[in-house]
Amino acid sequence: MRNGLDHVAITAIEAGGPNLLIDYTTDRAALQTAIEQYSPPGGTDFSAPLAPVTDLLEQLDLNPDARDRPKYVVFLSAGLENESGRATLIQTAREKGVILHTLLARAVARIPCAAAQDGARPVCDENLRDLALDTGGEFTPIADRNSPNGTFTRMEGSRRQYEISWRSNLGQSGTHQVSVAAPGGTRAATSYSVTVDPIRILIDSPTEGEVILREATAWTEDRGAIPPQSFTVVASPIFPDVRRRIMEAELLVNGAVAGRVEFPGETIELPWNLRTITELGVNEQTLQVRILDELGIRTVSQPANVKVEVIVPPKPDIPAPVATALVSGALFATPTPIPCPLPDAACAPYRAVRGNWVSAASLVVASLAMLFAGVVYVNRDKEVVRNATARVTKAVETLTRRQTTAKARAYLKIIGGDEDRDRLLPLHGDTRIGRSRSNADIHFRDGEEESVISRLHCTIVDMESHFEIKDESSTYGTFLNGVRLTPLVPEKLSDGDEIELAQVQRGGVKLKFQLAGDDELGPGLTETRRTRKSKAAAGNGNRGGDDF
Repeated sequence: MRNGLDHVAITAIEAGGPNLLIDYTTDRAALQTAIEQYSPPGGTDFSAPLAPVTDLLEQLDLNPDARDRPKYVVFLSAGLENESGRATLIQTAREKGVILHTLLARAVARIPCAAAQDGARPVCDENLRDLALDTGGEFTPIADRNSPNGTFTRMEGSRRQYEISWRSNLGQSGTHQVSVAAPGGTRAATSYSVTVDPIRILIDSPTEGEVILREATAWTEDRGAIPPQSFTVVASPIFPDVRRRIMEAELLVNGAVAGRVEFPGETIELPWNLRTITELGVNEQTLQVRILDELGIRTVSQPANVKVEVIVPPKPDIPAPVATALVSGALFATPTPIPCPLPDAACAPYRAVRGNWVSAASLVVASLAMLFAGVVYVNRDKEVVRNATARVTKAVETLTRRQTTAKARAYLKIIGGDEDRDRLLPLHGDTRIGRSRSNADIHFRDGEEESVISRLHCTIVDMESHFEIKDESSTYGTFLNGVRLTPLVPEKLSDGDEIELAQVQRGGVKLKFQLAGDDELGPGLTETRRTRKSKAAAGNGNRGGDDF
């Protein structure tokens, strides 16, 4: 026994009945003293020990120190001649969960029962053996003082603690009951308190603020077919304690279920259908992932706000329909009759003008020119007319190259997105900027059809007293100091303002607007024009265009 831990009592069952040598104690020395001081009674009468042992089991079960602990009875005898009460003892031991070990006070067991000698009763050691086996114990003949050691070692082993793990499907926090049964009938019950925390879900892709670009290569009415048509949303579960099985995962887009998978595993991947997002421009979307675990607990991730940008090039011009007539199996185009609101005599010249748009346009331009000349002549001394006249003169001089060597009033400095960083580009009057040589005075990415810079991207307007910039409905926008301009709405420019054609990270160009000083003519104002093969000059304000 272990001193101070195991509770042990010793009882000697004599012919006259049980004799308690020492009651339950954890004092090993006291037990040793009780055994040494015991003197067995003399005589030849045999005891009947089974009924007293049954009473000992009842008393052991009532002992509060023995509750929820392993319980044993070690029965030492030289033989079991009287089996009265054997069945009752075995049944009681099983009900109380008590294991009965028997020790034979001889080195060799006589099995089967030895025959009677000189009228004496037979020695039945097998009865002592069967008593141990029927109650889950061991039968051990004692050859020396060390013979019982194996039995006592196994008894001490019952004090070992075992860690038992099990999976529970109880999803409620609180106190729960649990019981454990060991071989031999020993049972223990206890309770435990648990707090069930939900699984956390983190969205790994797309990230917060990410832009998913759906861009068509040509104009199309079927915006749902613009690639990409789907996106895989990836999320990771974070378990608060042990891992739990995830039974179902759902993708929520703006609060509505947009996708579902079952038993997704440790990494959750949910398909997101982008075909339903067809509105041009930036579409704000809020994504969440919701799961159901094996405990029946639903968890929703924090929202991830992303953007889906839909871009479609402008629709190409479609020629006006022409009426056709079928003559002898052949198709011939016939003009649609032009309605005439005038008398019949005046309809012929009216239809001639209506039918020839060049003549009509020439007539309108001539009429407007005459009207403009009359207004200018009448108001020739007014300041507003003088300013308008100066602008027209400036435009004519620009078209006729008369301002090629004139002093520039402002410059654009390349500060990003182009290999000629820090190059100055002079501004002479209204300046168009874009990708197309035919549409722009200053052009970047000429010939690159996939460029983010539009053919005519923006225009810088010389208002005499100041400069303004206007976005020409470009596909990827014009940005002034990081703010995207409203198409066709001019904004005033100040010295040092930064202008972005599209955005540098998308392949655009970044410029800085600089006003010229009174005596500053600007570098490189010569007739030499920069081409794609020669980078010697930055341009000279030539309205034919600076090429980048």
